[in-house]
Amino acid sequence: MGGEDGGYRDQGLWQRSVFAAKARTCSGYLPEHSEAASVALTGLTAQAAALLADAAATAGR
Repeated sequence: MGGEDGGYRDQGLWQRSVFAAKARTCSGYLPEHSEAASVALTGLTAQAAALLADAAATAGR
C-alpha cells in the first residue's frame, strides 16, 4: 500500500499502533515514548488514536 508521499505503508502496523495507544490510554499509563510512537506511526496523538479505536469498535453495532 502506498502512502501519500509514495512510501510504503503497513496497514497492519498502523492498526496495531492504534490498538496499542488505546490500551495505554485505557490503562492510565502513557509514557512519553508511547505518545511519540503513536504520532510517528499513525499521525495521531494517543488520545486521538484511542478515540478512533472506540469509534471503530462501535461502528459495526
